[in-house]
Amino acid sequence: NKITDEETKNKSIAFGNKYGSDMYRIFNAEMSAEQMSKKYKSNIYIAEINYGSPTSPSKIPMFNSFHGIFVPMLADQNGYTSLYNFKVAKGYQNMAQIFNKYLAHFIRSGNPNGTRLTKWNKWTMKKKKSQVFDADASKAIIKSKNTSESYKEIRKEGDDDTRLTSK
Repeated sequence: NKITDEETKNKSIAFGNKYGSDMYRIFNAEMSAEQMSKKYKSNIYIAEINYGSPTSPSKIPMFNSFHGIFVPMLADQNGYTSLYNFKVAKGYQNMAQIFNKYLAHFIRSGNPNGTRLTKWNKWTMKKKKSQVFDADASKAIIKSKNTSESYKEIRKEGDDDTRLTSK
């Protein structure tokens, strides 16, 4: 089978999105939390938005779960809505409502948890829990889970990924 240029392009985009997103996620959340935990005594809470990613029930082709995907949850006026119509996505809107409840609790008390919300565990070096926000077509999917990886693990997974090699 001859691989077409379009197939190569799509595989390249998927490869870049997967490993680039993982590297950025670790830098933006995990490594920041590690540095903060060394210097600050306050509780640390990490959030990750999975909405739009290849593993999400709500996919955003080409862009996936991009940097700034949370912005439409916080502001109606933003530069991201032109990429995807977040206002008509009921699941995204439900996720935004829940995210904003957590945010309001955190602003008031320093703790995002509240009544009828999935428990948001604080992040520690021993328990590296993130609150992962996602949604299907109609409702939010919120889970607390360990999403930590190292750059080394991500690079090894990328090196072992054969989608761009010809056989």
